Amino acid sequence: MLGGLRDAKEQSLIPAFAPLLDRLEKEAEFWISPSLRNIILKATGEIS
Repeated sequence: MLGGLRDAKEQSLIPAFAPLLDRLEKEAEFWISPSLRNIILKATGEIS
């Protein structure tokens, strides 16, 4: 799932990855480790 969202961000199909990740964590109780979250957000250019 995360890879698909990352690909959508890279193809400009979604404007930002972090808000979707936040919604997944809160609304769907999707758990992701803080280190993986940082890796993905760095890979999508949303954090440095």
